[in-house]
Amino acid sequence: MKASLSKTLNPFYPVSGRVKDNLIIHDFQQGVPFTEARVKGNRLFDFLASPPNLGLLHNLLPSEPFCLAPHHHHHHPLLAVQLNTFVCGGIALGLNMYHKLMDGATTSAFLHTWAANCNVRDPAGSSTILLKNQPELRKPSSVFHPRDPVLVDQCQKAMASMIFPDVRPGGQKATTRRFVFDRNTITGLRARARSNKVTNPTRLETLSAFFWEAALKTSTTTTAGGPRHQLP
Repeated sequence: MKASLSKTLNPFYPVSGRVKDNLIIHDFQQGVPFTEARVKGNRLFDFLASPPNLGLLHNLLPSEPFCLAPHHHHHHPLLAVQLNTFVCGGIALGLNMYHKLMDGATTSAFLHTWAANCNVRDPAGSSTILLKNQPELRKPSSVFHPRDPVLVDQCQKAMASMIFPDVRPGGQKATTRRFVFDRNTITGLRARARSNKVTNPTRLETLSAFFWEAALKTSTTTTAGGPRHQLP
């Protein structure tokens, strides 16, 4: 898995770098920390039981979640990996990712590419995957059944209380807003974003430029009570 991870980092090279001044990514030669751990006293199924033991799940991660760190220092990795091996033969891959760099779609593409590169061959050169112990595949399958809305809701609340301590019951309340851009709006924004250097900007480039423009205007516009946060 180390070799396949190294191969996967070629097209995804930014994740091997470090953030400088919260503005740029550099030092790509720093790489991604890869930790191998053996889990004693617990089987893979113990971690999949319902309700999940979130205290145990923390041990499968290579480090404390990045979002809980007071500041993301320049020496912190943007991706960290921990390969956990159980006595039953099962494995669990723990990942810590810097969400400013890797969103859900990027993470999915990264994992699919890594899985495609992770083709372990035996010395004879066949494509047979070598396993020291046969994992207990039937037990996890009894847990990953079609989605139960109640279970999904419980897991979401549990993860929120673990990763976002401010939204625990009795803590501070969080407010979210969603902005929906329809086709006509995006077409108009793309027309505004065109230039001699970028004649046909993508939707991602267009919306990214729009958000940056709004952020810059907001950061330089203040009111008597402090900064004014609004979209132009």
